[in-house]
Amino acid sequence: MKNIFPIILLITPLLLTNCGRKPDAEFPCPGKSFTIGTHTYCAYREDVTWHEAKQRCGDAGGYLAVINSMEENEAIWELLGGTWEHSFWTGLNDRALEGSWQWASGETARYGNWRPGQPDNYHSQGEGEDCVEWLSEDGGWNDIICGDRRTYLCKSAHGRKKDFRCTGKLFSIGEYEYCAYRTWVDWQTARKSCEVNGGNLASIVSEEENIALFRELGSPWGYVGNLWIGFSDEAREGDFRWINGEPVRFGNWCTGEPSNAGKDGEDCAHMFTTRNCWNDSDCNPKFGFICERD
Repeated sequence: MKNIFPIILLITPLLLTNCGRKPDAEFPCPGKSFTIGTHTYCAYREDVTWHEAKQRCGDAGGYLAVINSMEENEAIWELLGGTWEHSFWTGLNDRALEGSWQWASGETARYGNWRPGQPDNYHSQGEGEDCVEWLSEDGGWNDIICGDRRTYLCKSAHGRKKDFRCTGKLFSIGEYEYCAYRTWVDWQTARKSCEVNGGNLASIVSEEENIALFRELGSPWGYVGNLWIGFSDEAREGDFRWINGEPVRFGNWCTGEPSNAGKDGEDCAHMFTTRNCWNDSDCNPKFGFICERD
């Protein structure tokens, strides 16, 4: 949970660095083990029902796989797609309410990689198709009957905390750590730099957090310029999202922004340190940036 002063919000951190590194000893895996970011995954070749797979993942200290982004789905494909001959169960299901997709971990689904025409609840006159398989040939998703038998993928319930390296201005707000850099880079380079160093471009989820950042990074820091943050509408124009999966519940746009006024569109957001407000820009200008510990 992200707790910035009185504001309590759900975090879904996701950094796809260090893919395939040494698995977590606290999440034993007798199947094929790999890691993406801070989470360990275990793929089992045994064919079981969705309910059996859910139970077994829970018994192992995890849950049936939650896949929260295109990057995570592609990372799984890179690590499993060429070697895994079978489809496997994920934790996605609409057992509670038809068409309302939830992960077995309790998280709401914010991403889907459905095959064309899916989900279709094809067997709606019978049991219904309330559970989701990941198809090994292309990483696409399909809804099927929960009583069918598939291999399955478990994911560790808790990510391992990564080291947070900072060669810029290191500071904290509440229990969260930040690192601000005066180095001028484009948005994608800033994002990669944060990830490599154990964080992500900062998400700003409340007015209190925004004010605290401005106090740290405005005139007292002596930097007059722009700072990239992790807010983007690259996936869908006008639908700005935090790249770490944070729900969008706060915005501090400058007057008239976001405007998408640039010739090639303006899909990345930055903070004005002199005005304490945000602006959308194309992602190529070189600004400073703020990383937040994952």
